[in-house]
Amino acid sequence: LIVPSESSKRICQAWIEDWTQKPCHLSIRTVPFGVDTSKFKPVSSNLALKKRFNLPADKTVVLSLARLNPKTKTDIFVTIQNFSHLLDTQSGAYLWIVGESTNKDYLKFLTDYIKDKHLEDSIRIDTSVDHNAIETYMQAADIFLSMSDHFSENFGVAPIEGMSCGLPVILTD
Repeated sequence: LIVPSESSKRICQAWIEDWTQKPCHLSIRTVPFGVDTSKFKPVSSNLALKKRFNLPADKTVVLSLARLNPKTKTDIFVTIQNFSHLLDTQSGAYLWIVGESTNKDYLKFLTDYIKDKHLEDSIRIDTSVDHNAIETYMQAADIFLSMSDHFSENFGVAPIEGMSCGLPVILTD
């Protein structure tokens, strides 16, 4: 059995032991995911990409790239709340949330909160995602943020893609 991370390996071993009621003797090998470094690479300047995506050139753009679903992915609302507090001391920060959402009520809740708190100049949600151009979102940003808190997110490829683009990456443990 091949898995992408040590966390996946532990989960598989536990499932097998729980299912068989015996110690796991199956050979499980960890082979991490890779990144296409010909696409996910640093750019000399991200100003043209910031302009292309209508991002503020004079702010530090923090990118969160994930599906917007609080039940199976990150509850981005907590990130939005925390970011609004960060803005009290870091007015030059800008949170760019890029991700599809099939939960229209959740998306409305998020956008209503942003409007109610007058955060439209500092937080933006884009739900039209071009999956063939993920690297350009990262190359337009200054920092990559991955706040995955769901147990199924055992190894995120996006953070290593962000690192490959030369971005500082902020992660949950």
